[in-house]
Amino acid sequence: MELELKERMVMRARDSVYHLSCFTCTTCHKTLTTGDHFGMKDSVVYCRAHFESLLRMMELNNYGRVCHKAGSHYSN
Repeated sequence: MELELKERMVMRARDSVYHLSCFTCTTCHKTLTTGDHFGMKDSVVYCRAHFESLLRMMELNNYGRVCHKAGSHYSN
């Protein structure tokens, strides 16, 4: 009975519904619970740390594209 109840409990994020055990960061597989900060991109769930890393990476990639379009490409 207890297992059945756990299987029916879900976490909702945006338009998606997840079993509690399935609501995990796609990068580190940490299970996220109520109150945890998380981010989503293209319906993929990330813990806060990995979502912030993803945003930084996207920001750097966009910066590189902008510089490239302007005729200069910078890289570290």
